[in-house]
Amino acid sequence: MSGRLGPLAGRAKLDHWQRLAGAMAGGPIDRLPVSLWRHFPVEDETAAGLAEANVRWQRRFQFDLVKFMPTGTFSVEDWGVRTDYVPSVFGTRRVLALGAEKIADWERLRPLDPGAGCLGVQVEGLARTVTALDGEAPVLLTAFSPLTTALKLAGRDGLHAVMREAPDVLEAALEVITETTIRFIEASVQGGAHGLFLATQCADAAIMSRDDYTRFGIPFDLKVLGSAAAQLPFRMLHIHGEAAYFDMLASYPVNMLNWHDRMASPPLAVGRSLFPGLVAGGLNEEGPVSGSDVAASRRHLREALGSRLAPRTMIAPGCSLTMTTTDEMIDALIDEIACHGMAQEGSREEVADEQ
Repeated sequence: MSGRLGPLAGRAKLDHWQRLAGAMAGGPIDRLPVSLWRHFPVEDETAAGLAEANVRWQRRFQFDLVKFMPTGTFSVEDWGVRTDYVPSVFGTRRVLALGAEKIADWERLRPLDPGAGCLGVQVEGLARTVTALDGEAPVLLTAFSPLTTALKLAGRDGLHAVMREAPDVLEAALEVITETTIRFIEASVQGGAHGLFLATQCADAAIMSRDDYTRFGIPFDLKVLGSAAAQLPFRMLHIHGEAAYFDMLASYPVNMLNWHDRMASPPLAVGRSLFPGLVAGGLNEEGPVSGSDVAASRRHLREALGSRLAPRTMIAPGCSLTMTTTDEMIDALIDEIACHGMAQEGSREEVADEQ
């Protein structure tokens, strides 16, 4: 990969790797990089289906970064969570039975083999995706923070109950979840992943207090980020929620940050001033992009693009796109980004001519 991240070729059209590297470094780029992602229900139940869907998505739109998109419950199904799929706005699965409903359930947790069960489906699916794309663009594995996996295991009420009634038991369980998460990341890296997309759904005032996240979230997040993930060139943290603890997590050892910047604080430009790496956002996945008004969607995107090529910025949704977002809408967004880049190039040429 080192050869792909060489010097940028001035005004020449960049490949995905060069554009992303240039944006991350705050250097010259032809346009802002873009990456959009969504769930692939039913297809995501097998490794072959997952790979086919992710590759088809990338081949159709040529994003600058591929967020490998598993089911939202993959990290807990091997611990007993049962799910099925009924059509939903975001293409997420319905939970039929939780995996940790009693204190004894937490005590029974043991580390999982990332090559088996639902975890194994993700590892194999990602490896197939990397092989099929053959280096066209960076592919990031998706993992959940340990506390997020605990939330998915027990539900919000169940997680709060074990926090109150048996915090030591929860911490021991989080060690098991952390070990499994690290094993999963290692297996995915061996399968060819170029980076990590680590999602936390718990660093949010609507889910828990700052003190609770400080105790049960941060130490385990940092263990995950200090594992094999630390050596990856692309490390993106996704902070989920409209009341997220952005200030607590902006100092994490990652070089890319994604949050609901069009729905929550801080806005993208402010977040960029608070975080030294690349910020990914600009689109409200529940806003105009989820509907049929292309003009409104273009206006929504132009608000994020601004009047210049902002440094250290990638256009992305705050979370997964809805199932109602059409291919035609995505085409229009990509065209708007390209036009913005060309307009910036034209402005630079006019300034050069005047000089």
